[in-house]
Amino acid sequence: MRDMGSWGSGAFDSDNASEFIDEAEESPGPATARALRLKNGYLDVDEGNAAWAACELVAIASGHGKPTDDRVRELAARVKPTAGLRKLALAALPRIADRESSELAQLWEGDEGFVAAIKTLRKRLGAKPRAVAKPKTRKPAPVRGPVDPWPAYRKDNAKAWAARRRKTTPGPFGDPEVLVSLNEWFDECGVANGFERLYDEAIGSQGFGRPNEDGERRTYARIGMVALWRGTWPKRDWPKTIKLPVAPNKKVMAKAVKAARILVGQVLSPDSELPMIWGDQLPPIVAKLTAALS
Repeated sequence: MRDMGSWGSGAFDSDNASEFIDEAEESPGPATARALRLKNGYLDVDEGNAAWAACELVAIASGHGKPTDDRVRELAARVKPTAGLRKLALAALPRIADRESSELAQLWEGDEGFVAAIKTLRKRLGAKPRAVAKPKTRKPAPVRGPVDPWPAYRKDNAKAWAARRRKTTPGPFGDPEVLVSLNEWFDECGVANGFERLYDEAIGSQGFGRPNEDGERRTYARIGMVALWRGTWPKRDWPKTIKLPVAPNKKVMAKAVKAARILVGQVLSPDSELPMIWGDQLPPIVAKLTAALS
């Protein structure tokens, strides 16, 4: 059984690993060393997850691992896999895997995949370092041409959108069903997790295919919540019949603000469904929301 902050079985598939990556992007070597210097005694899952991710990062930086995530690949190219870092990682692994004193190992108890992953990671860290290929420079996205690719899509959805306009409004809190759905998600997974995912969407590690009114509405609503929590958007716009979630802690809130400032610029994207539905009514609201987040 994995913890609620994990969404997969890999070293980087947890909230704690994502937080470690955020810190390591600022100072790769020092942040990695900090994550690997484990305190004595019982090792809680937060430290265990971060240390596991740091061990994996050192192995990849040493030329023994193939990351699938672009952020990890680019970060590994910046980490110098010194003998000191590899020694710290090799010392941290037994602590991470100790079922007597590691909460992470206890949560994964009975999972042979976790045991095998730690065993394989130990071998990779003990192997002789080899050169790591530099990540390829990303090509800039092609400039969108003036041709509108969506006339058929608009025609096919015209009646459905007319019905949506009778049921919703173009404001960030204009779809009560989405707000109720978000609250149910927050109750199950936590508000902090919901806004960590907003940050993931902003940096491109998680998202949804556009056009997609439901996905866009969920993002739009969370952007609005950030402005509301900052006190720069009127609370009267939040429906009185729906519970307003409590703002996350300062650390998560800082990431949420950063994410909201990025994503508000995508609300009016040419491939977004919300502007197709609301036309000229949406841009003035998005402009006010952008100002509220500045």
